[in-house]
Parts: sequence; C-alpha cells; structure tokens
Amino acid sequence: MVKLRVHFKSSNMARRIEKEKALQLRLKGKSYTEIKERLGISKSTLSAWLHNYPLSQERIRELRDNNPRRIERFRNTMRQKREARSLAAYKEVKKDISLLGERELLLSGFFLYWGEGGKTKRGTVTLTNTDPAMCKFFIHWLEKMEVSSGLLRARLHVYSDMNIKKETRYWS
Repeated sequence: MVKLRVHFKSSNMARRIEKEKALQLRLKGKSYTEIKERLGISKSTLSAWLHNYPLSQERIRELRDNNPRRIERFRNTMRQKREARSLAAYKEVKKDISLLGERELLLSGFFLYWGEGGKTKRGTVTLTNTDPAMCKFFIHWLEKMEVSSGLLRARLHVYSDMNIKKETRYWS
C-alpha cells in the first residue's frame, strides 16, 4: 500500500512538472501541436491545462499561415479545382467542336506546324512535340496532305536522366 502511494505521489509530481513545462512553452507562444511534439502530451490534456492561456490573434495567424500541412492541403485543393475546371472546359469544347471538316483539319495542321514545326531546313516538314496525340494528329495531317508514309522519319530525343529503353518502348 505504501509503495502505491509513493508511486502516486511521484507520478503526480512528474505530471505537475510536465504541466509547468507546458505552461512555459505556451507563454512563449507555442501551439498545442508544438507543445505536444516536444513533451509528448496529448492535445486534450493540454487543452485542459492551458484553456486559460489562449494565443493572440497575431500568433494564431502566424501559425496558420506558416503551417506546411495547411499549405500542402491548399495546393492540392487548388490543383484539384484547376484540373476539374480544365476537364469541364475540355468536355464542353469537345462537344462543341465535334469532328473536324476538311477545311478545319487543313488549317489545324498548318497552325500546328506554324507553332511547333521546324522551319530551318528547306524541303522538310518537321514537328517537335512530347504529346503523343499531337504527333498522331500531325501524322494524320501529313497523310491528308498526301505525304507518303515512306518519307516519314521519327527521331527520339532522350536526356541523360531518362530511361532510354522505357522511352523507346513508349514512343515505339
């Protein structure tokens, strides 16, 4: 029985010391999360101990604005919203455009060449692009322009930090 009381007293004493440390950290402007990480005390216990010691609005703003998890969640949310808007716009445009007529196909190919085509070698028509759909469209356009498939050549530009076999397989 005596051992139990001694243990209880020493445990109680340790708890008072923890509470005092938590209070000192709070008075230095530390958040519950920061105190919890430093002392290993649950947020619910800290809330009970420190409810009479709120942080200033300025300190709350500092903690909120510099929180890496909040910033990452914000970035992910914004990315998801951007992707959703792009997808919705893509679906709307796809519905409006439908199939390209001969004139639109001809003009689209010329504009693609104008924007992405190589114009330095006389007598050649080249396209440099990393979008497979764009490359397929350009090949389709060349076929419409009656360019023989025997004249087509492909060149793959691979950087030293890329997996050559994987890229070759993908583009093949």
